[in-house]
Amino acid sequence: MSKNPKRSREGERGQALVEFALILPVILLVMVGMLEFARAWNLHQVMTDAAREGARRAAIQDVGLGHEQTQDSVYAAADEVLAGQRVGELDALATVRAPSRFELSESLSGHHHHHLTCTVCGKVDDITPTATFEQAMAAESAAVAARSGAVITGHSVDLYGRCPDCATPASH
Repeated sequence: MSKNPKRSREGERGQALVEFALILPVILLVMVGMLEFARAWNLHQVMTDAAREGARRAAIQDVGLGHEQTQDSVYAAADEVLAGQRVGELDALATVRAPSRFELSESLSGHHHHHLTCTVCGKVDDITPTATFEQAMAAESAAVAARSGAVITGHSVDLYGRCPDCATPASH
């Protein structure tokens, strides 16, 4: 009983075709996943860079903005971003002076902090909260949620006072 070599090769080709048909969807899924991740990462980088550049231009108080693009137009554009489809990219900071100030949202920057605003000069400093403060805030948020039935998704704290430059009466 000798085996027919031609018949054996046909069986191997069929087996290879079946194995390829089984693995092809997995390969395509991995490739499409890589492409989608790259596209999402690129979009994240573009939005982060654009928000950073807009914030930088707004912070330099009209220097280098040119006559056709005033600081007010930068703030108007930031307001449009906040009111438009791209909500969540910029956060408006509470200030004691107009115009508003903006910063990259926590979801994009990954930096959780609060603010100390000088009521004299308008300077805004970032404050990194302690773990104890955040635990107390989480407990209070849970209590508010239980009383109100609301779902608390985050918090921000704005403190007001005088910065070290404005703290002494002689400085102004």
